[in-house]
Amino acid sequence: MHCRLTATALRTPHGAVGAGPRRWLLVRTTTYMTDGVRSCASSSAASAASLGIAPKKRPSAAAPLPHDGAPSIRSATAAARSYNPETAAAAMVAPNVTPKAEASFSAPDELTEKVDQLARMTPQELDEYVKGVQQEEDTASRALVDDGVHQMDVSLTRRYQGAQRVFWKTVSVVPALPATRESDQGWYAVALDGRRVKAFESTVPLVLPSEAYALAVAHEYATQQQHLNKLLMPMTDLASGAQHVQPQAILPRVDYLMSFFRNDNLYFRSPAVVAQQDELIAPVKAWYEAWTGIEVPRIVGLGHPQFPPYIPHRIRDKLIQLEMNPYQIVAFCVIAQHCASLMLPLALFYGTKTVQKKTTAANPTTMAAPEPGGGGDVGTATVVPLLSLQQCLLINRSEEAFNTKEFGEIKGFHDIREQDVIVKVAASAAAFAMTRHMSQAECYRMFASTGASVTEKED
Repeated sequence: MHCRLTATALRTPHGAVGAGPRRWLLVRTTTYMTDGVRSCASSSAASAASLGIAPKKRPSAAAPLPHDGAPSIRSATAAARSYNPETAAAAMVAPNVTPKAEASFSAPDELTEKVDQLARMTPQELDEYVKGVQQEEDTASRALVDDGVHQMDVSLTRRYQGAQRVFWKTVSVVPALPATRESDQGWYAVALDGRRVKAFESTVPLVLPSEAYALAVAHEYATQQQHLNKLLMPMTDLASGAQHVQPQAILPRVDYLMSFFRNDNLYFRSPAVVAQQDELIAPVKAWYEAWTGIEVPRIVGLGHPQFPPYIPHRIRDKLIQLEMNPYQIVAFCVIAQHCASLMLPLALFYGTKTVQKKTTAANPTTMAAPEPGGGGDVGTATVVPLLSLQQCLLINRSEEAFNTKEFGEIKGFHDIREQDVIVKVAASAAAFAMTRHMSQAECYRMFASTGASVTEKED
């Protein structure tokens, strides 16, 4: 068997082993595990280990390691424990004294017991042990990803679940609650053959804060064929994800948004398209600086933006003051993640600009057009959104568009990724606009009234 023992496989109650001076024992042990436990069986110590017999008393010194055969793991451990710094220093001067390898660790008993336990394992048991450790680490590393903030799959979809078959014949939009109170009006649900759908990966009903949103979700269900494909249901996925966001989870998502502040994608310029990027980003930069009161960095090529310590706190406070409802915070997080930017979704959702439109004043009595030369041109100031969705997408892919044009596009990667980002950003922008009129309090009151609040994952 070839060695599968790694630094992640050895752990003690005091943490993982493998850093600093303790790494020697791990490296030495790994070296002699190449032919593993089999060659150790030739020695008496390894034979005792294979029978599960541990010596009651450890030797104070170990025999020199033979050069013609693999030593036992216990011998290597004893050699490490018997190291004496004074003896090692004398050995550097005395030619007839063989210096011993240096190793020190804080918990020798626990480490030795772990090494003994590994020595008693068969090759199959060792493989299973290493696989178990790797699986635990993989599970821990996916903890944040499964929260849904870092991907479009905001409804915590389990990929091993089978796809649901399309069984329904009719899709309809119905009121979420009987209109007994005026405050209950304006919320809707989607019904399949008269039965209301549930939020993805939960047992609670899916409720939608506007008729337009409900019609969008109904359209996604109506266009499904054979099996339910959630990748083609971004509006439903976003709405389901919003119902997983409890009131106490708003601030953690604001903190997630702040993770894009220090290295916002809009701080940087590619030297090849710096002029084009400056032109595209200029309106966003001007609005953002006026809104935050800070100067936006501009870095051509590589660099690290620097901010005073109080600036991130100011930006975080301003995000909290926006009081985004759960639908908006989910949509905001999705766009921030796929654009690697905090500035871009802020400008898309909240940015405005004033434009002057020239109109011709008509006679208020007869509504007749003014006579030529009568000076009827009047300027009207109109507030419009700062960015359109198309401008947002153009800013986001300005550098990649140049790279694919200059160096070529990888079919099946660049084209699919681009379409995926377009779908997710467009769906998030639509969801944000459709829920702009809703407050946090109103959303959570309706969730409580309809039983639509998801408190935990479904088993």
